[in-house]
Amino acid sequence: MKLVKPSHLALHLGILPRWFAAPITALAVLLGSLLAGGPTWATGLALMASLLLMASLHSLNTYADWRTGVDAPLSGDSPLRSTKKWYTSGSQAIAAGWATPRGVLTNALSWLALATASVAVLAWQAGSGWPFLGWGLALVFGGLYSPVWKYKGFPEACGLFAFGAGGVALGYSSVTGEMDLARVFLVGIGVSGPWAASWVVDQAVDAPSDLRKGVYNIGTLVYVTGYPMWAHILFGVSLSYMMVLFLIQIGFLSPWAFMSIGAVPLWVLTMAWLNKDVERGIKYGLVAIFVYMLLLTAGEWIGG
Repeated sequence: MKLVKPSHLALHLGILPRWFAAPITALAVLLGSLLAGGPTWATGLALMASLLLMASLHSLNTYADWRTGVDAPLSGDSPLRSTKKWYTSGSQAIAAGWATPRGVLTNALSWLALATASVAVLAWQAGSGWPFLGWGLALVFGGLYSPVWKYKGFPEACGLFAFGAGGVALGYSSVTGEMDLARVFLVGIGVSGPWAASWVVDQAVDAPSDLRKGVYNIGTLVYVTGYPMWAHILFGVSLSYMMVLFLIQIGFLSPWAFMSIGAVPLWVLTMAWLNKDVERGIKYGLVAIFVYMLLLTAGEWIGG
């Protein structure tokens, strides 16, 4: 896939933030607000904060991958960089010479400043500091993705805690300014298994270059052992559905949340295509994650 240099505006506003994850991020926040009684005008502010945080963390990931040497300057099909992917083209920005490291870091910090200001306003109107819980989870688990979690074997923590628990916490705190920690963490982590499992596929694709840089995680293990990627997706999805049933049983989710089972045909397509065409399998997987979260959130809305 040939990388074409984008305009400065397109790079900083469209490519570096990697907006492909925005719908799933927003649904986690909306789900959190439903757990607290239903969205309010402040939930809109929480949604904006979550998207700004996501944009910041994606840019920070690009900077960190360059800083740690995961992405070397591009030279033909050099193995010393991450695999080019349509959904993470922003990760190649520095390596491809589209932007300077300083420019990418400035981009990340700008999005972060806007996100922090949004969370501060949210906390002020709620009269509580709880909105900063979601903000903190995103920074710790998302901000340390490249320098820590990716290297130490568990990048999936970003999906579980930053996007999952962090998003649900932001949404929950936007409604009442209060926090049910058990419910927020169990639901946030419990429903985000498919999103976390997708990290394994992403890391397995990058494994040929990452292993040369000393990156060892579940994705590189899948690549080295030849363990089928579809089997890992099956495990993550099955575990999530079991968690949804458990959360329904203990009253943390409405029974209607099991509407998410409607995404199963898309999971089947994802697993089938991962065996034939990984890129196409990833596309089906992203659609499956979105439909899964959409149906789960809609079910909670109906049942709540």
